[in-house]
Amino acid sequence: MLNALGLLKQRRFLPLFTTQFLGAFNDNLFKTSMVLFATYAVFNDPKMEANFNAASCHSSCCPRSRGNWRTATTRRESSGS
Repeated sequence: MLNALGLLKQRRFLPLFTTQFLGAFNDNLFKTSMVLFATYAVFNDPKMEANFNAASCHSSCCPRSRGNWRTATTRRESSGS
């Protein structure tokens, strides 16, 4: 059985490797361009930027689980702080 490096030396696998490489390159290029386009669209408009910043701050500041938030609130209220 041939190892993976041995396949690189065979000509019959060259089209497969080329197709895989170009497909991965195309996917990464598309993903990067869409992220840059979305970033430019958000930060080009001051109102949209403010909404985005508020939404991102809210999602990072809020507790992840409601149960944990209620437990922490109950502890605070019962301790009298």
